[in-house]
Amino acid sequence: MTQSADEKYNLNRIGKYGVLSELLKRNVNVHLPAGRYKNLVVQYADGSESQVVVKTSRTQRFVTNYNHSRYHNPDRVRPDYWIIVHVDSDNVSHFYIFTFDELGAVQTKSDGHPPEIPSRGCDCVTLPSIVDYENRWDVIVSHK
Repeated sequence: MTQSADEKYNLNRIGKYGVLSELLKRNVNVHLPAGRYKNLVVQYADGSESQVVVKTSRTQRFVTNYNHSRYHNPDRVRPDYWIIVHVDSDNVSHFYIFTFDELGAVQTKSDGHPPEIPSRGCDCVTLPSIVDYENRWDVIVSHK
C-alpha cells in the first residue's frame, strides 16, 4: 500500500518527536533544528555536540541510505548516532539505537558484501537484523 506524502511526513515527525521526547526524559539536551529533513542535535555538558539521524517506518524494512556519499564525505558532518523507529500496528513506537559504525556493520551484514560508496541502490535493514539494538539509550546518554 502506497503512502501519501502527508502520511510519510507525519510518520517522519512521529519518529523525530518520539526520539526527542525519549532523550528529554533522560535529561539529554537535544533539539530539532528548523527545517523539514534535519537531524537532531544533542548538546553535552562539555560543549560537544552529536548529530542523530532518525529513520521511521511502519513496515519491517527501514531505508537507511547508509552508504550514500553524504554520510562518508570528509567535508560534511557525519552523524554520530542513528535511531530507527518502528511504529507497530498498535501505534507503539520501538526505538533501535546505533552508533554510526554499528549501523555500518549491520548494513554490511544485510547487504552481504562490503559497502560500495556511493551506493548504487537503496540501502535497507530489516527488523530481525536490528532487534538487539532496542532501547540502547545509554549509548547516547553516556556519550564520551
